[in-house]
Amino acid sequence: ERDINTAFFLRHLFEADYKVFNRYEGEKALNDIGEIRPDVVISCVLLDDMSGLDLCSMLRGDKHYDRPFIFLTTCSAGDQQAAGMKAGADYYITKPFDPDYLQEVVRKALDNVRAYESLLRQVPQKQTAKHDEEARAQAPA
Repeated sequence: ERDINTAFFLRHLFEADYKVFNRYEGEKALNDIGEIRPDVVISCVLLDDMSGLDLCSMLRGDKHYDRPFIFLTTCSAGDQQAAGMKAGADYYITKPFDPDYLQEVVRKALDNVRAYESLLRQVPQKQTAKHDEEARAQAPA
């Protein structure tokens, strides 16, 4: 978030439940995301040194980044919202925003990540069990 007041508010809104890292330039955010590995990114479309759309696209092009990306922005035109979703955003929230709604969006996004990761952990177990069952069925009696 490039607006310092909004960034401060977001920090206050989320710091009780999450570690919050503020970056005010897209390039700095892009470099630090690889090290910090945040659970979720909340970004404005209008950043000082690059477009938030470009930031989102670059992160989505990185096979190691698979976390939720949320735009929180004053850009409310329908074409901007569509561009945000095409860039790979999971959510596009316009300002002014309801803090309770943003908190629920973040919770839901992280719940979805945990559910997906849980399913992925089950797949190898099911494949192994299926393979063992097939092997037993083919073994001579």
